Amino acid sequence: GQRLRAPDGLEMTLLRTAAASRGHTLEMEWLVPVGRGLVAADHLHPDGPEAWTVLEGSAGYRLDGRELSSQAPHEFVVPAGTSHCHPWNVCGSPLRVRQLIDSPDEPIPEIVGGVQGYFETYFAFAQAGEVNEGGRIGGRLQDALTVNDLLLGGTYLAGPPRWLQRIGLGTAAALAR
Repeated sequence: GQRLRAPDGLEMTLLRTAAASRGHTLEMEWLVPVGRGLVAADHLHPDGPEAWTVLEGSAGYRLDGRELSSQAPHEFVVPAGTSHCHPWNVCGSPLRVRQLIDSPDEPIPEIVGGVQGYFETYFAFAQAGEVNEGGRIGGRLQDALTVNDLLLGGTYLAGPPRWLQRIGLGTAAALAR
């Protein structure tokens, strides 16, 4: 699959894409350097479960407000509508994890296409040196535009009401345009 790499060593390989699965599946493998995490604040997907497999190393992650950790091999599932934060590396060697968003019965293009597009955008901005240490893409307005256009609908931040996120991010996205 297509491999994307950020200057800090974070790598993502697309194993199954939204287009190839006709909106049913997104499968990615991540290589996370020591001391690094994946890009994502605590969030939820109203319509789709997400599965993670720790293939090598040790991962920390949040699931439904609880901070957990596990060593390879380990799999955990994030049920639809459950707050979670993507894994981060908690060991002295690289972490390798697989992320799977899959809906065999019903296509979920707003989730799988949006998540894929978001991460492709993240890596493009990272290559241009326009991602900060917190993972924000190109500053606040560009970040709001990217989240609004690619993630909202299939992904929401944990905490703030969805209506408020749509208004706030929609307004910031309009300013960014």
